[in-house]
Amino acid sequence: MISLQIGYTIPVRTFIIFGFLLLSATSAEAQADLLPLDHPATLQLERFHRAGAIPTFPAEHLPISRRSALKFLEEAAAAEELSELAREQAKWMMVELRADIGEEKRVVVIPLSSDQEEFFDAPFTSRPFTGIAWYDTASRSTIFLDPVLDGEVRYDEVRNTTAAIFQGGVRIRGTALNHIGFSGRATNGTIVGNDTVVRVDPRYGRSFKFGVIQAQRDIDFGSAHLRAEFDGLFAEIGREQVRLGLGGKRTLLFGADLPSNTDYFRLGGQIGKVSFTHVHASLLDDTTGRAVGIGAEIPSKYLATHLLSVGPFAGLRFSVGEAVIYSGRQLEIGYVNPLNFIKSQEHYLRDRDNSMMYAALSASLPEHIFLEGEFLLDDLIFSNIGKGFWGNKTAWRLSADIVGLFDPMLDFGLSYTRLEPYVYSHFKTLNSYVHDGSGMAASGLDPNSSLFESKVTLWPISNLRAEITLGIGRHGANVVENGQVVRNVGGDIRRTYDSTSNEKVEFLDGTLEKSTSIDVRLDYEVLRNIYLRSHLFSRSIDRAGSGVEKQVQLWLGVSVGAR
Repeated sequence: MISLQIGYTIPVRTFIIFGFLLLSATSAEAQADLLPLDHPATLQLERFHRAGAIPTFPAEHLPISRRSALKFLEEAAAAEELSELAREQAKWMMVELRADIGEEKRVVVIPLSSDQEEFFDAPFTSRPFTGIAWYDTASRSTIFLDPVLDGEVRYDEVRNTTAAIFQGGVRIRGTALNHIGFSGRATNGTIVGNDTVVRVDPRYGRSFKFGVIQAQRDIDFGSAHLRAEFDGLFAEIGREQVRLGLGGKRTLLFGADLPSNTDYFRLGGQIGKVSFTHVHASLLDDTTGRAVGIGAEIPSKYLATHLLSVGPFAGLRFSVGEAVIYSGRQLEIGYVNPLNFIKSQEHYLRDRDNSMMYAALSASLPEHIFLEGEFLLDDLIFSNIGKGFWGNKTAWRLSADIVGLFDPMLDFGLSYTRLEPYVYSHFKTLNSYVHDGSGMAASGLDPNSSLFESKVTLWPISNLRAEITLGIGRHGANVVENGQVVRNVGGDIRRTYDSTSNEKVEFLDGTLEKSTSIDVRLDYEVLRNIYLRSHLFSRSIDRAGSGVEKQVQLWLGVSVGAR
């Protein structure tokens, strides 16, 4: 018997049977490892889906494998409803994924055989490259060892100062026996210049050496996953960026940009027009007692969530899901079960946890118009509907996108998000919907908030993308005097109803904070796997009675290595 620390045993024969199933399954090609969310092909696939060209693309269940991504790109490249430019963009993305499976060999830095072309023999041919590549067609296995190099300069206009970030590392990835995908990435770097410019970015501000203990300028990051995929089904363990729900990072379920990735188990699959994903993740919450070292007191905290998506039927696709946060104890087997109804399980476990239900609907209309809506129910008492009762905690979001507005290369989108007071919070502060200091949904918005966004995206050529986003937000913050909350209006995700609250709530009550933001991004793959990027953003928050807080930064960066 093989023992696991979560309190039960699994017979060895279970692993033998599972392995036999994996080896006996059939599939057309290799590359079962994940296509990262920040890969340009992921962004293009989401765009083609909004245009109605790949209707069964599981936009609510990301990331997907490179194998699946290639199939959807091939579908888009043949879609007559897309413009010629869009189909060429799909073909551009296909080149790299086909190189993964050996249809187009990657050029390599270090050749393992005489038939491999060296990168330095023709460094400007714009072909996919890697450090070391190994292909075995008999077993349909591959291994790639990719260099990871990144440099970025950041200028802060308010502080009138500059900082630079340099990182380097390696990633190994590939597929074994056609069905086992794997990837591991590790980078290390340093920060030069005024470090306050970088600390405002949660990814660095929450990193251990630089952000938490503030003892060094060193930064290090890692990600990895191991997954088995066969006949549309997959099982995965990983530490990657994952999204579950409609709307990308704006989703109300799980998918906001976080300072660090979660460690998770993920099970699911896609069969025809039906997609299902279950995620069970370990979260890092605010620590108690000493924050670091052997005396650190970091309580256990977990997220369990699953989502079922069906469609499209007549252009409509519907999703339903659930999520729960629990903490301070070992893994709950009932929450690990991917088919268990979470809300009922939470009641069975004596209503200790923070559970919520989710629904989403998307509609693909003619003229490349795409509509979507989400609704999250955190808690509800039917008899108090319409009475402003604090415990009726909900959130909703609506958006509309037009792909190819006026011109095939131009997209336009509008989005409105509203979070009612106290949503995502819980009587047990540890159970708030937070990981590593940030909210895990709705772009990290606090409760008692609204956000209106408009976005224009330009795709002039296959390897260039420009985007401008305008945001107007409102937040009703809790009223604070002399450092103490004197009136709780439900504006803090870590603080639920208490002695300073009123039973009846009003949206945007409290200290009103008005925010505006302008975000301009440019991403250019100047040569295959060599990326130039720029990011200019301006954000201001006008707090009633406290003046205006402003932040303006310009980031310029370059990265080398396959994503």
